[in-house]
Amino acid sequence: MIVPSRRRLLGWAALSPFLSSCSSPEPDYYRLVAVPGGTRAARPLRVELRQVGLARYLDRREIVRGGASVRLDIRDGERWAEPIGDMVTRVLAENLNQRLPGSLVVPEQNAVGGDPEVTAEADITRFEDDGTGRVVLEGRFQVRRLGGRAAGLNRQVAEVVPLPGSGTAALAQAMSTALGRLSDQMSEALSTTLATAVPTR
Repeated sequence: MIVPSRRRLLGWAALSPFLSSCSSPEPDYYRLVAVPGGTRAARPLRVELRQVGLARYLDRREIVRGGASVRLDIRDGERWAEPIGDMVTRVLAENLNQRLPGSLVVPEQNAVGGDPEVTAEADITRFEDDGTGRVVLEGRFQVRRLGGRAAGLNRQVAEVVPLPGSGTAALAQAMSTALGRLSDQMSEALSTTLATAVPTR
């Protein structure tokens, strides 16, 4: 049996705090969820939702908390459960499907749904805690009927939602509510576009 020398034992003891500091705890994961809204009557159509565009500073796995200053608070221990661009697009599609019963709203990466008759796209330039107890969502969206000469509807968006608490779960909840309000505006625009669309044969 080999007995470790006193020098070796002392070396392991010295390394122990360093090794403990290197093992970081597992981060907490959060997600956005669909938020129900009012439904709108429209002729059922197939809608392709393009991948939502996000400002580059938002497009990261860590959760970004903003504020009034130019400094961002990015917390490595708090992350989104999936890429935020994919998550926002997926939740937006869920919201729109609920608000437009009978229509099929499918993200563009999804092969299910057939050829679309209408496209919808959104570009989000700000989507964060503003440092005053609110979530701010800013950007614009466009819906367009494919074929024909009808012009698309293009609108700006500015939504403000109070935070229901101070934690990151409250932040995710308020962001989900803001995304639901964006969905309300997009479903209204889509219902207008769908109402004027000519049925395909």
